[in-house]
Amino acid sequence: RVIPAGDARRVIAARHACLDLIRASLTIYKITRSTHMTGKERAALRAQANSLEALFQIGKGGLSDAFIKQTDDALKARELIKIKVLLESSPVTPREVADEIAKATGAEVIQVIGGVIVLYRESPELKEKQAQKEKNKKMALKKAKEKFYAERKAENKKRFYTGARKTK
Repeated sequence: RVIPAGDARRVIAARHACLDLIRASLTIYKITRSTHMTGKERAALRAQANSLEALFQIGKGGLSDAFIKQTDDALKARELIKIKVLLESSPVTPREVADEIAKATGAEVIQVIGGVIVLYRESPELKEKQAQKEKNKKMALKKAKEKFYAERKAENKKRFYTGARKTK
């Protein structure tokens, strides 16, 4: 079918507008998606959380500002924590608690199973401490090697000048 010239221009303009909207929505999706974890990262954290003990319990008192402050401090110190919600006595569901704590502390909810919540928040201070520990370990190893080789060199000099041979 032949489209009149004026209509063709409108159709093309509408298509371009549609494509622009699609591109914009994809860009927004990428921006919002990049702040979340991938499934593999979540799975790795779930595996690490398996061996953890619950740090806190939420009972009939529910959530309080003090509890959120303690959770925030624990996330700074450990990055990955486990919280237990006592299902029989807690006034809120574990999912509600997890979402509320995550919102208040800026953490990610890794999983909620039964009454157990696993939260993660990256801690730059903790990463810095670990990097410093690694650096200290490398320095200690380097010094130990230098000491070993210096002692070995001194021992070889002593043997050479005294004429002592190594016996088997």
